[in-house]
Amino acid sequence: MKNLKAVVSYGIVGLISLFVFPALGIIVPTFMLCGVVAPIAGLVKFIGSIFGADLPIITFQIGSLTLNPFLTFLASIITGFVLFVLGVGVWKLLRKYLEVVSNSKKRLLA
Repeated sequence: MKNLKAVVSYGIVGLISLFVFPALGIIVPTFMLCGVVAPIAGLVKFIGSIFGADLPIITFQIGSLTLNPFLTFLASIITGFVLFVLGVGVWKLLRKYLEVVSNSKKRLLA
């Protein structure tokens, strides 16, 4: 009976991990990287507008509304902060998942 529990548990954890690890493994660094890059891009757009250079590749658009360079900078700071915090939160969630899986393995083997 103990072996059957172990097989079922490993099967379920393995199946769930096929989706959890790749998804969270991609989300964490992407959110954190974009959280750092977004304010930098907003700053480049803002500084470019001060010196009269238009950088159409860097925009912050909400529906059909395109923000001016100063508001783009503020929105990119807020967005960058939110993305970075979400990345850290998902990282903690991934670590908690690994902890739960590890503890369940220890309970099965005990």
